[in-house]
Amino acid sequence: MALLKQTVSRDEHSIGAENPKIRIIEYGDFQCPLSRAADPVICGLLREFGQQISFTFRNYPLLNDHPYAFDAACAVEAAGKQGKYWEMHHAVLANQANLSDDLFMKLSENLGLNDIKFVTDSISKDVHAKINMDFRLGLESGLTTTPGFFIDGKRFHGCAADLYVLVSIMLED
Repeated sequence: MALLKQTVSRDEHSIGAENPKIRIIEYGDFQCPLSRAADPVICGLLREFGQQISFTFRNYPLLNDHPYAFDAACAVEAAGKQGKYWEMHHAVLANQANLSDDLFMKLSENLGLNDIKFVTDSISKDVHAKINMDFRLGLESGLTTTPGFFIDGKRFHGCAADLYVLVSIMLED
């Protein structure tokens, strides 16, 4: 069984309960259709069980298959530096078919971000290092595809819909 190699730290992008019964980590790729399909499922889990679970997203851009995945991750991380991580996260996934620098700028404007700071942060060493660290941690945890889920540090092999069912069952007690 694959185990998560790095626990969640306070400076990661997490949402949900502060002291959850269940911790879910997704390694995702913003250009991966299955990562996009997982987003509404995760949102549903958070709506229904947000007081009992936490969700953390880590970047896992598969550049051989998805040439805009790294740039998309940069845009999302840069928005996070202005307090709009989750808004940009959802917007990028929702617009996955149109990923481009122009789209990232449009989304930045729609979210009311400071354009200069957004661009500067998108190309910063800090943002690139964060994405590369997430990717390295995913590799060390045995990932080869996206999305990759971990529940309480253990690899979950299945799709997001199966994850929803499992979490629902786990929280029935």
